[in-house]
Amino acid sequence: MHRYAHARTYTRAQDAAVLVRKWLKQALSNERLSPSVRSRAGAVPASELQALAEDLCRVPGRYGVCVCEYL
Repeated sequence: MHRYAHARTYTRAQDAAVLVRKWLKQALSNERLSPSVRSRAGAVPASELQALAEDLCRVPGRYGVCVCEYL
């Protein structure tokens, strides 16, 4: 049973990372910017999320406190 609980948690984390990537890419698209990294299907590396967040932080004064200050 413990194995299945671990697998569910891992799946939820993967799903959350995919959603965060989607939101960051949508925000970049709304700003008419292209991401500096290419996304691949499957697992989302933390480095990709960080690069997308940094791209979004380059938009001057739009998002208030920048996430990049905390990365």
